[in-house]
Amino acid sequence: MRGWTDAPPHSEIRMLGDEAVAFLRSAGEGTRVVVRHQLPDGQATDALGWFLRADDTHCAIATKRGLETIAFSAVIAAKEVPPPPPPRSRRRPEPPIELRPTGH
Repeated sequence: MRGWTDAPPHSEIRMLGDEAVAFLRSAGEGTRVVVRHQLPDGQATDALGWFLRADDTHCAIATKRGLETIAFSAVIAAKEVPPPPPPRSRRRPEPPIELRPTGH
């Protein structure tokens, strides 16, 4: 994931604290976001995925690990991010052809 300050030009805007919560409350379903939030042990983590919904106290993000419900009181920062890159091809290169004399 890209850092908070070296994002591409269309994602330069990052929101902190109350501004981040306001952004999440107004985000449209299907918007790809990253939300930095505080865990109960005090450490911070990021949820990267598709915004699903928000109520008065929480938002729901669909991530690769599953649905994450994040309390607005734990949100540190948030921003919209671009779509993920297309999947890489899993094709392996073909081995070189070995030419052998046939003796003819």
